[in-house]
Amino acid sequence: MKIFRLLAFSTVALFLVTNCSNSKPDPGPDPDPVYHYVTFNTQGGSEIKFQEVEDKKPLSRPTNPEKLGYKFGDWYTDTTFTLRYDFDLPVTSDFTLYAKWTLIATTTVTVTSESETRGTVTGGGTYPVGSLVTVVATPNEHFNFEGWYEDDVKVSSDASYSFTTGQSNVSLLAKFKGVTMTIHFDGGTGAYDLPDDMIITYDEGITMPTEVPKKNNYIYTQWAISGVGTYLPGQTLLPGHVNAIFT
Repeated sequence: MKIFRLLAFSTVALFLVTNCSNSKPDPGPDPDPVYHYVTFNTQGGSEIKFQEVEDKKPLSRPTNPEKLGYKFGDWYTDTTFTLRYDFDLPVTSDFTLYAKWTLIATTTVTVTSESETRGTVTGGGTYPVGSLVTVVATPNEHFNFEGWYEDDVKVSSDASYSFTTGQSNVSLLAKFKGVTMTIHFDGGTGAYDLPDDMIITYDEGITMPTEVPKKNNYIYTQWAISGVGTYLPGQTLLPGHVNAIFT
């Protein structure tokens, strides 16, 4: 009987040891997946949203961006466009892709001032078709901006003029106008029979009045512009007085 009990106990012990050696430890819950962020720099094209990609999974190719006047070339890993990205590769880190563009159509915008003594202009150049272009005219002292003209047709009264380019080149002329100024004829103390003040536009010559100023014990000889010298008919006048010279 003792031998039987011993054998039974040995059999149970062996069964328990065997089962324990074949069992696996509980691994616990699965770890959270790792994700990477991929951003798309469209270099001035339409916006492409970033992608969140699981580690070692491939990146989904986004819809091609658009850019007016350009053709999309593909996505590159660098701004010099030496390495085109392979969308079959597994993603293992965060990175940025850059859009490459090829210029397909341009418009030349030419801006000219009617006279650089009256004002200056900026904004001319070569632009992709469909671009929003702004040209600016800046009047010099004593001048106001009058308008932008294309083929003798006034297209804007604003010194800062914006428009969208089409297929044809654009040539714009900026015109300026002198400010209104008053010319006062001054004969000094004791002078009389002086001409009335004249309202003129700066940068335009005037015809001298026929009146001859008088001054007791003096003889009138000529008119002179203050700080400039003797007036000549048609000469450009500066703001100020026109003085009578007596001898």
